[in-house]
Amino acid sequence: GRDVAAREAAMVTHYLNERRREVVSLANMPQLVGTVRQASQDAAARGLDKMDIPTLERMFAGSRQLGGDPGLRDYLRAYTTISDFAEMFVTESHGFNVLASGRPSDFVQRDEAWWQRAVEDGVYEGDAKFDSSAAAVALEFDVAVRAPGFARPVGVLKAVFALDRMAKLLGSDELTGGAYVEVVDSGGRVLVSRDPALLLQPLPDK
Repeated sequence: GRDVAAREAAMVTHYLNERRREVVSLANMPQLVGTVRQASQDAAARGLDKMDIPTLERMFAGSRQLGGDPGLRDYLRAYTTISDFAEMFVTESHGFNVLASGRPSDFVQRDEAWWQRAVEDGVYEGDAKFDSSAAAVALEFDVAVRAPGFARPVGVLKAVFALDRMAKLLGSDELTGGAYVEVVDSGGRVLVSRDPALLLQPLPDK
């Protein structure tokens, strides 16, 4: 049992570290950095940074994004179909969505805690939540987008991935003797389990 737990824990750690590195790598793509920086400058030139959030939400109710490089837009959309990430979008320095893999729920993100933390700390890892579209527990990694010569981040890349793919890597079905694997977060909530009813619930024998 100890050997199985140690092996599975190492696999979970490796998987999460790979996802973190993946997001950081994407946030440093020159094409993405350039698009986000240009969007920030354009938003200021249009006076969008002086408008209140309700007005901005009405203005961009259709797409909920500023738009930008079509190639980069298509890349983000395609990335969610070939990777473990279910959703991705990038904002500029005022918290406005620039490009997204889908249609975000809001246009302005600067009032969100995750966005503020990513800008201040460079990265933000959100608590696990149930993703209704993926029907699975999901985590988010948010990384500040930085440009050479700028002290403050020029934007934030938000990436969300469901843990169901990681669960399949753990191979509970291959264990014998009725054994199974569960993954629990630092607060004692179940993130991966053979019983879907237990997801995000406190571990009974915590």
